[in-house]
Amino acid sequence: MTHAGQQQAGVGQADHGEAPDPRGPVWRRLVPVVALALLAPWAAECSWGGFAGTDMLLVVVVLAPMYGGAAILIRETARRTGGG
Repeated sequence: MTHAGQQQAGVGQADHGEAPDPRGPVWRRLVPVVALALLAPWAAECSWGGFAGTDMLLVVVVLAPMYGGAAILIRETARRTGGG
């Protein structure tokens, strides 16, 4: 028997077994990373005319791991050290 104003354990409470992620949904964290990885080679090579717009697929496939990886590493270092 419960007193007025008290709820029984488990009544009216949803227990899904895990707490919500305090960082937010996964897609909100991945979209900026993917955008940075794809825009880094464009900013480095295509913006100044090193490659034509038709060669963008080649630039993304070949240069994205190099430029994108470095940009993501710099971003993560800045975020984890409190700089960004």
